[in-house]
Amino acid sequence: MGRHATYGQAIGIIMQTDTILRLPGDVGNATTFPFPVRYEVVAGVDPADLKQPDRARGAAARFVEAARALERAGVRMIGTGCGYLALIQRELQRAVGIPVLSSSLLQVPWVAAALPPGRRVGIVTADSLALGDAYFEPLGWTARTIPVAVCGIEGEREFIERLHRDALDDVEIAEMHRAMARLTRGFASAHPDLGALVLECTNLPPFAASMQRACGLPVFDVVTLLAWAYAGAVRTPFAGHV
Repeated sequence: MGRHATYGQAIGIIMQTDTILRLPGDVGNATTFPFPVRYEVVAGVDPADLKQPDRARGAAARFVEAARALERAGVRMIGTGCGYLALIQRELQRAVGIPVLSSSLLQVPWVAAALPPGRRVGIVTADSLALGDAYFEPLGWTARTIPVAVCGIEGEREFIERLHRDALDDVEIAEMHRAMARLTRGFASAHPDLGALVLECTNLPPFAASMQRACGLPVFDVVTLLAWAYAGAVRTPFAGHV
């Protein structure tokens, strides 16, 4: 394994530089996780660029170097701070010798395989106009092989504006929960065949419980993905008895 300056951080997370307030539950808030994580921040990439395939591919080298830095630091698996980095899943995989989980959308085939016949996966994303097969295909599936329904939060202007504030009070956070619950109810009502949700946007997990209460469906996101990754990366002995 080699020697490292620090130890015990099995999960590494590549973060883009942005101005979003990252609440507990967000992938960029270390208190989200019940295990230690190590961050590597990529500077000089506008988050909006990740929604443009050509621009995102142009920034791939910076994310590759971040992945390599995390591998050198000794992490066992790598996640990211934006679901749109699915676009460069293959570049990241080729760059390192450890597993890479570029997007919560990796969970879509798993979730779809578990659903009853006639049910499909609903994806909640930062921008429904940006998300499509260009981002799905690097993960090994497309909307042709796994039918999905997509809902974006781009119309929730007040919710998005609050994410860019320096601080939020409890009343403002409560309104953000209500906004995501409304959006989820509307999504589920418009698509009664939904069997589960996958949240592409890494800013949405803080609101996942409210979204689940609004629709009554299983909800998966980047936090569930990295919890799964950690469970496999760091096995511990069972303490039961016979």
